[in-house]
Amino acid sequence: MIGGVPGAQPSRIVVIGGGVAGTHAARMAAGLGAEVTILDRSIPRLRELDELFEGRARTRFSTIDAVEEEVFAADAVVGAVLIPGECAETYQSRHVGLDVQGVGNPFTIDQGGCFETSRPTTHANPTYEVDGVIHYCVQYAGSCPTHLESGAEQRYS
Repeated sequence: MIGGVPGAQPSRIVVIGGGVAGTHAARMAAGLGAEVTILDRSIPRLRELDELFEGRARTRFSTIDAVEEEVFAADAVVGAVLIPGECAETYQSRHVGLDVQGVGNPFTIDQGGCFETSRPTTHANPTYEVDGVIHYCVQYAGSCPTHLESGAEQRYS
């Protein structure tokens, strides 16, 4: 349970990347009652996120040490690092002892993902397990045509 139940701690969700996708992932997790930490390398963006979340999410400047510390304490990690035109930085999850219940990085999987154990998956087989960690790496859903779009194309083409 992301938000927890009475008498239990809420889940700790770490979002690596504070851009549009990371912000929406953090908003969803915070809305469900999770303890959310957003890591980013832009001080101005971190200030914007502090203002946007009004204390419902913590922000932290992203360094290797900060990522390791936050990931060690997390229940789930969302990789939302996107550098347009470049591959996302890859975190050496095996070497830092990634011990979380799940990792998701559908936002960056087109650029290789941001964990060394990431690989693209499909909706037919969306998850896989590596070293006890469940990965969800379906390529960005926005790139998939929707049922409505495909029907509209057929009617109007």
